[in-house]
Amino acid sequence: MIKYILFRLVLLIVIVGGVVSYFAYLNGIDLNRIDFRQFLPKFSTPTLPEVSGLKLPFGNKESQNGQSSSITKVYKWRGDDGVWHFSEQAPKDVTSAQAIFIDSNTNIIAADRLPKKPKTPMAQGGGKNAAQNNTQLNLNPYSQDTIKKLISDAKGVQQILDERAKRLE
Repeated sequence: MIKYILFRLVLLIVIVGGVVSYFAYLNGIDLNRIDFRQFLPKFSTPTLPEVSGLKLPFGNKESQNGQSSSITKVYKWRGDDGVWHFSEQAPKDVTSAQAIFIDSNTNIIAADRLPKKPKTPMAQGGGKNAAQNNTQLNLNPYSQDTIKKLISDAKGVQQILDERAKRLE
């Protein structure tokens, strides 16, 4: 069946290629002299708009509303080896360095510590019954026991996320 489909696909490509070359011949077009790269889309690297006259506070100076500011200016450029470089000082030999303003007070969330795992016979690796349950769960991922375990794991993760959300509020 697959051989038949592949044969028909190759035959279709050959027929379409023949029809296209025939119409090109009738219109006086030499397909060997056409540079098909001209039909490909041209891609350029996106650039950010320049903002002139923008005054931002830097360091730990007090801003206009009395709050301390933590905005820093970082330069980003791609080196000759293709690796991205970041620095607080502008590079002297690179003209295409991009200035990025970073506010260190945004998107800072303390990481949660993982709860300690309860010691179970399966976690300790002992017990004949635990080994049988483990192999039984691994043999069929669609068994009722495996699905029940997956649902209980999801409820545990949801509980951890709810507790974390409460602490963050």
